[in-house]
Amino acid sequence: MDFTSDNICGVSTEILAALSLANEAEAAAPYGADAMSMSLDTLFSDLFKRPARVFPVVTGTAANALALSACVQPWQAILTHEKAHIEVMECGAPEFMTGGAKLIGVAGDNGKLDLVALKKAVQDSGQGCIHRSQIACISLTQTTDAGTVYTVAELQEITDFAREQGLLVHMDGARFANAVVSLGCEASELVKGIDVLSFGATKNGAMNAEAIVFFNDKLAENFIFQAKRTGHVVSKARYLAAQLKAYVTDDLWLKNAERANEVATYLVDQLQKLDGVSVFTPVESNLVFVEVADGLAEWLKDQGVGFYSEAGRADGQRKLRFVCGFSTTQSKVDSLIYVIRSYYKLLKAA
Repeated sequence: MDFTSDNICGVSTEILAALSLANEAEAAAPYGADAMSMSLDTLFSDLFKRPARVFPVVTGTAANALALSACVQPWQAILTHEKAHIEVMECGAPEFMTGGAKLIGVAGDNGKLDLVALKKAVQDSGQGCIHRSQIACISLTQTTDAGTVYTVAELQEITDFAREQGLLVHMDGARFANAVVSLGCEASELVKGIDVLSFGATKNGAMNAEAIVFFNDKLAENFIFQAKRTGHVVSKARYLAAQLKAYVTDDLWLKNAERANEVATYLVDQLQKLDGVSVFTPVESNLVFVEVADGLAEWLKDQGVGFYSEAGRADGQRKLRFVCGFSTTQSKVDSLIYVIRSYYKLLKAA
């Protein structure tokens, strides 16, 4: 039983079929000049109901770092949540790809940027001061790293503020599909006011494909050279394009995300029936955060259950994260619940 992340899941059969079909072509132009790669701009423009320029890459880290490199100069700064993925989980890639632009963490409950704190960060940033990095961009994560989802209204407030301040807005959408499903809205509603989106697919059924989607055409003008300079222009790009095309065709991306979200909801329902397990973050997508005793966390490890965990605290409690993917089943959840119940039975018997 592995609930470590949704990227442990395999590849959707539809995407494997698309890769096989792409492989049947005897030859195709390299570096994105093939017909399938050339069709992505139109495909994503239709999906988001606004003009888009699309650049496929193979990792989410590349998508985020390269997208941000198009938004800022090395002497500028990016405001993001203090626990955002780009801040704590990218090994300095955004700073590296931007040539040294500074990431500034901003507070906010449950993984979301707080608008009041965001405004204060800009107010206190020293804009125009020669000694301070100049803020140029806001980066937000949808779905957040806490598993929560920005509503359309919340996004509107942040993007409106960004426009007032002359700031660009980047969205880390590694789990963008889960947010669309959670809100039951159109994808286009979540990208209003967004300049560039890191559109995730690998966590939700693709093999190794992400898309940098520019809605601000000016940012995309010379981006291909930045991508090439950093080694992210793929020779056989048709295989990335084939994955992305299959991913959004017939709403596969939404169907996969819906399954992941539904199983996460089922997991929460089962966990809340247990004593000694506390769900401490709103579950709005496919990520579930719980607080348990150290002993239970160690027991789960011993039983081969995969999960992310924070260090144990002085009070003997520990925070765990369980993630459900598109191929996670209810029976897998039932097995996890059985293992947890077994721990408490042993405690009572001792």
